[in-house]
Amino acid sequence: MKNKNLFYAIFLTAAIIIFGGCGSKSTPSATIQELDSIVDTYCRYVAEGRYAEAYNRCLNSQYKKDISLKDFTLAHEKRKATPGTLTGRTMTFNRESRNIFTGLREYQLTYELRYGSVTRHEHVKLNNEDGVFLIEGTYTASSNKTLRFIVW
Repeated sequence: MKNKNLFYAIFLTAAIIIFGGCGSKSTPSATIQELDSIVDTYCRYVAEGRYAEAYNRCLNSQYKKDISLKDFTLAHEKRKATPGTLTGRTMTFNRESRNIFTGLREYQLTYELRYGSVTRHEHVKLNNEDGVFLIEGTYTASSNKTLRFIVW
């Protein structure tokens, strides 16, 4: 009898967490066009060498906590030397998800990025952790198809 009651208690708790969104906040979603506009602004600032504006206006607080403006700028200068300046981009994939524990809305967008004659497929994640949608991170796919953080 004790095991049966314990099972029901665990089952009920799990159901509340999964279906009730334990800790969820009623957060608005964003349209793909709104998110693409944030990425467009970010890419424009980076292409123009306006790294501080890209950093301060397009990145969320967690990103800025992990990467300093100095490191962000150095990474972009290095990237500019290797593939060159970003000349164009096309969104090829988008996905929305929601953290069941916090209610945080998250979007993952994949872009084909063009640097002159070089084309790369990279990923960006956005969320509304700061109350508005901002870039949480920029990534590249590793050889085993997992995302690896990279400044782009």
